[in-house]
Amino acid sequence: MKIKTTIFLCLLSVTLCAWESNFELSEDAQKQADFYNKFLQVLNLERAGKPSEALITLKELLDQNSKDKYLVHEYCYLALDNKKEEFNFCKKALENIKQKTWQNHVILGDYYLREGSLTQALNEYEKALKLNPENLELSFHYAGILASKDQQSAVNYLKNLAKTYPQADSFIILKIADIYLKNKEEDKAVTFLENSLKTAQNKEGIYYALGKIYESKQDTKKLYTLCQAMYEDGLADTDVLEKLGTFAVMENDEENARKYFTKLLNLDGANPYAARFFAVHEQNQGRYESAYNYIKKARDFDTNPTLQVKAGYYLSMLSKQEELLELMDSAHKKFADNQEISYYYALALTDAKKYRQAEKVFEQILKTSPENQLVLLNYASLLFERKKYKKMEETLHKLLKINPENAEALNFLGYFLVDEGNKKDLEEGYKLISKALTLKPGEVAYQDSLAWYYFKIGKYEEANKILAALPDVKDEEIYLHKAEVAYALKDFENAIQNYENVLKINPKNKVAKKGLKKAKKGM
Repeated sequence: MKIKTTIFLCLLSVTLCAWESNFELSEDAQKQADFYNKFLQVLNLERAGKPSEALITLKELLDQNSKDKYLVHEYCYLALDNKKEEFNFCKKALENIKQKTWQNHVILGDYYLREGSLTQALNEYEKALKLNPENLELSFHYAGILASKDQQSAVNYLKNLAKTYPQADSFIILKIADIYLKNKEEDKAVTFLENSLKTAQNKEGIYYALGKIYESKQDTKKLYTLCQAMYEDGLADTDVLEKLGTFAVMENDEENARKYFTKLLNLDGANPYAARFFAVHEQNQGRYESAYNYIKKARDFDTNPTLQVKAGYYLSMLSKQEELLELMDSAHKKFADNQEISYYYALALTDAKKYRQAEKVFEQILKTSPENQLVLLNYASLLFERKKYKKMEETLHKLLKINPENAEALNFLGYFLVDEGNKKDLEEGYKLISKALTLKPGEVAYQDSLAWYYFKIGKYEEANKILAALPDVKDEEIYLHKAEVAYALKDFENAIQNYENVLKINPKNKVAKKGLKKAKKGM
């Protein structure tokens, strides 16, 4: 405040004089020095957040200088919110100042406001403005008070102010809009702001005010148009670019989405929105290495479990098993309670043939989600790998009790029973496979299971007919079934070809190695 600067300069001159005269102060100078020291105490107490103590010291100074309008102002300014019992004293003290500064009028106006005397408050503010007409902050405060009495007069006052200060038109426009909004006239505020964009010199604040309203109204169409206008005016920051890119994606506007997110990434290389967009784009193009690199750039990668899972998917598609396991192991430690992370960690452990660890993780998930069908199915698959067939069957039966039409579980259990080979299991397996095919008749794996059933009961021609009609899928098990059926039909040429196809995929397949030798002998 001006009072502090004025007092400081005056008293500094006293101190300098004292310095030059070897500290021999006159009585008046000593009083001024004491006054200065006390006022410094006031400043320190204010800075320390101790207004009550500051007021006590100020009162001591005021008792010594009761007519000092600067001290009156300072004391009453601080007392307004911190010493209610001084209300009447301050109001009278301010009223009694003969030649008031603009600050005196403002603080007196504030006392009138607290008292509920709106007309008197406005009168004091008008006097303050006459003394300090270029103070825009004061003008805005006055307009805000005036609006509570006469909204239109306040709006007209601010419009005239905008003509006088065109360089501040944006701030003034926002103040007018704020008056409408405080009076719950949102449509008026929106119309006024939209019209102001046509003539305002400084549009940025107006854009953001409109954007906030459009967002609250969930008017995405207008918000998108507004953000595009901001982009064209060169006022699009990262927040606006995020919105533009997101809207463009929602509109399936790939070209603009790339444009906005490229610009966003140039401004903020770790922006999560841009990183996700380009990761998905690269994923759709089958470029998993690039997709993985984009996801890793995202600012929230280390704290976002969904992104960890996404990165895991990309690594699995790249067959980077060691990196995948390392990533999921780290994610599992970070997000121990996240079941999705735990699930993908268990799958990564399974792929790495760390079956015992994977089994523990699956069981931990099932403690809290005992009816999760996807977890149950993959847990059953793991149990099969571990040759825990009884427990596997129990798990699949539990899954089918939860959902009798889970086609994958039906086929899994059906194929297992068929492969076991005893008559009772064969017929039960046939029923389960048939039901799975009813649910998903085009599923190649289920058709292969049915063909294997016919092979097991000795109907080789029927099995061959089904397998021959299948599309050429590079699958180890299907190739093996084709080879076994061909061998049973003494079609050694096809048997050899399919055994060799198996060994291309898995050179360690013992059944294929043995079958190939037999087929070659049969030629």
